[in-house]
Amino acid sequence: MLKVCEEYANGLDVRFNASKSKCIVCCPQYYSHHPAPRFSISGNTIETVDNWLHLGLWDLSNIAVQTLCATWRKALRRTAYLSH
Repeated sequence: MLKVCEEYANGLDVRFNASKSKCIVCCPQYYSHHPAPRFSISGNTIETVDNWLHLGLWDLSNIAVQTLCATWRKALRRTAYLSH
């Protein structure tokens, strides 16, 4: 999806700045055992974080946020007819 956004932006002569972007990890304890995914745009890696000030100081390790993430993933799977 980032590639599609990048190509569309290039057509409009717009550039994304990876240093001003963040990849938010919603379940940091999962990634303590597994490598977090890496994303890049315009050839530059986007930093992976578990919180970010511009998101309103959410505690993404909070059980309520983790429950929301799990519910969201289940809904997406049902919508896409994928297995649980």
